[in-house]
Amino acid sequence: RFIVDTEGLVTPEAIHPKRMRRFVPFLESQRPDLLVIFPEWYPEIAARTDLFHEIYRVHAHQDSAGAPHLVIYRTPWTRTGAVPRFVP
Repeated sequence: RFIVDTEGLVTPEAIHPKRMRRFVPFLESQRPDLLVIFPEWYPEIAARTDLFHEIYRVHAHQDSAGAPHLVIYRTPWTRTGAVPRFVP
């Protein structure tokens, strides 16, 4: 599977759009099937409910992962069968 790393470790070309707060156009250019983020880290993405539809949320009882929620979103580019079966 192809991964777009929003922090830029695996996808260094994501660093500039993130710094410029132009991450939605970057995602539109990459067209990921799914988006998995901490919404607290990317409020501008989480607010775009017209593009990204929450399909699963994991709540951590402690903040060891960086934020209390990890959310999986369906994107406008999600292909049929791209959502894993364990996700409702």
